[in-house]
Amino acid sequence: MSDNLVSIIVPIYNREKVLSRCIRSILEQSHENIEVILVDDGSKDSSLEVCQQFAKEDKRIKVLHQDNAGVSVARNHGLEESTGEYIAFIDSDDYVDAYYVEKLLLALTRNSCCVSMCNYYSVYGEQKNGPELFLKDETVSTKKLIENILYGRCQAGLCWGKLWKRNFIKQVFKNYGYCEDLLFVIENLSGADYFIALVKEPLYYYVKSEDSITMVRRSEDLMDTLDVAARIVRISKTSAVIDAKPAYSLALDYAFFAYLSAGNDQKSGILKRRCLLWIKRLRCYVFWNCASTVKTKGACVLSVISMTLLKKMYSRKKHT
Repeated sequence: MSDNLVSIIVPIYNREKVLSRCIRSILEQSHENIEVILVDDGSKDSSLEVCQQFAKEDKRIKVLHQDNAGVSVARNHGLEESTGEYIAFIDSDDYVDAYYVEKLLLALTRNSCCVSMCNYYSVYGEQKNGPELFLKDETVSTKKLIENILYGRCQAGLCWGKLWKRNFIKQVFKNYGYCEDLLFVIENLSGADYFIALVKEPLYYYVKSEDSITMVRRSEDLMDTLDVAARIVRISKTSAVIDAKPAYSLALDYAFFAYLSAGNDQKSGILKRRCLLWIKRLRCYVFWNCASTVKTKGACVLSVISMTLLKKMYSRKKHT
């Protein structure tokens, strides 16, 4: 197994304060046959210099630089330059356990799978919550995993925390600023009903920060959530792996999320009108789906009574 080359792709933008921790955790992997592809996406701080210094110290590192084009373009750039039989993505805010690659690779090869994934911790300041996903080592079909992702039962629609067999990746990242990795995961898992190896041990540390991209609620990003949901609904109409019911549930959840997170500017007005069209179209269909979550069904009921009431309850919950 030590002969298997694993390419680890890290997109980077203005992360000089936390970047060294991320890179060191990768270089300390027990599985040493790795190539580390650091893609600087036009950082304005000293992130590129940090990458170059590490590259001088370890020949396994390859540093790529591009004008700022977003995380999707950066990851695709890394994919193009990678040579490993296996691919892993790690975000520059985050870090991994020393056995991250070894245990994911062992689970993948032992179970003859094309993808493996592990549990993760959510880290915010000194707090560490988790593990987040599943309770035991097992294999699960892509159909079942996608269903759990779309219904919101399992927060596994992320490109990190996984090891991908290179020839399994058929679709690259689409250029969205938000939910781009969810679409990547769904597009690449929906081709056929394969099995995925699950590793219950939390080996990935997902770091939440105030300035993290996942905290952003710009109208453009919220519009991306609707576009991604629409694409997944379209995929469900032709894929034998994705059923329409969970795809509609995701679309409705995202419509509620975007509407409740929107501001009061002109762009937000356009966004809200689009959200309301989705909500009115899908809420009855999703409400009568027995697999829909209680949270989603509750939002459906409140949206009929009063969107203002729904927003007040959302705001109250968000601040408690």
